[in-house]
Amino acid sequence: MRAHYERALELFVRAGPAGQGDLGSAHSNYALALSRAGDVRAAIEHYERALASFEEHWGSDHPNAHMVRLHLAARLAWHGEEDRARALLEQARVGLERALGSGTRRSCSRGRPSARSSLRAAGTARHGPRSRARTRSRWRPSGQRTRAR
Repeated sequence: MRAHYERALELFVRAGPAGQGDLGSAHSNYALALSRAGDVRAAIEHYERALASFEEHWGSDHPNAHMVRLHLAARLAWHGEEDRARALLEQARVGLERALGSGTRRSCSRGRPSARSSLRAAGTARHGPRSRARTRSRWRPSGQRTRAR
């Protein structure tokens, strides 16, 4: 796992400014993998690199930078650095409220209906995954019988 992430990071660094946003994402993804593997100290290091990359590329007030602050704060708090974690959480909270609006609830769909609810509204997801196959098999030229299942 580590070799693949290290290689990806190397390629994004080699890409220069064009790969700066992707470099931040690669550091963030690597940090998550390291954290799940139990290497919290290395995860913190990569979250810090991701934050620096995002701030350099998009600016310190970009929502991606704030999300990395949230992840970094969680790892810092778990590692015992509560004061630094609180400062990052507050910075992320203020920035995200400014970007998304105070007191609003946002989801991944950003207020749009999900694909499943859209399909239900259209009547195509009512009967489960086999309904489409059953519908297709109902029509037969006259004189032909349908097979029993």
